[in-house]
Amino acid sequence: MSVASWTEVERARLFDDIPSGVVVLDPELRVVDHNQAFERLFGACQGEPCYRVTKGRNAPCRGCPVEATFRDGRPRVVEQEGRDRDGRDVHYLVQVTPLRGGAGGEGWVAAITTDLTETRRLQHEYQTLFEKVPCFVAVINRDHRVVKANEAFRRTFGRPTGERCHRLYLRRDEPCTDCPVDRTFADGRGRRQRRMGIAADGSPTPYMVFTAPLLEDEGRITHVVEMALDLTEHQRLEERLRRADTLREALVESTHDGILVLDQD
Repeated sequence: MSVASWTEVERARLFDDIPSGVVVLDPELRVVDHNQAFERLFGACQGEPCYRVTKGRNAPCRGCPVEATFRDGRPRVVEQEGRDRDGRDVHYLVQVTPLRGGAGGEGWVAAITTDLTETRRLQHEYQTLFEKVPCFVAVINRDHRVVKANEAFRRTFGRPTGERCHRLYLRRDEPCTDCPVDRTFADGRGRRQRRMGIAADGSPTPYMVFTAPLLEDEGRITHVVEMALDLTEHQRLEERLRRADTLREALVESTHDGILVLDQD
């Protein structure tokens, strides 16, 4: 294949086959060309200024990365918020790079856009679930440090700032014996264990902990997730039931009257 045929035919086909949106802009920020992926997201927009196409604005954006690349010729990667062709909010990654050529030799700038809207939605849902689930959740590394903890954990045991899990859960400096995190790191199997912790206010806090490994693509365990159910109220009810049962037994055994318990027959 000759250089000319590649330039005119294959480059044009590649331009439209790229799954990311690609737009070429002139120094006035007008759209010189765009591919099909960009048009599917923002609509047909030849000759329109990019700020009107991607954001519905009538003036250039403050801190525009395309203008900055026209000034200094340096590529940039930034995240942007905008509006798609139907007026819906979109979040996308923009990779801006200078191109040689253009009318009068002033050059163009190409912007490659990757739609992150669905990714951001999933991240938001995950974060909401992580924060609002009604149990303690902590992500622990191989050094026993809590690298992330949810709202319930922070409210009970305090905000982790690099402390080890035994310091946060038990207010002690030595690792726990029979540590479920160590056992999960060792064999990759989840564990369930009932434990007694100490809350940030010093109160005893019983909990049932479940561990699960977090794996890299090659299967190496990088972190362990601990999910723990607070058993404080459950233990309080167990104690009340035990006391009531003890009182009932004492009353029955110490009475001077005969007591029979009969079934319906």
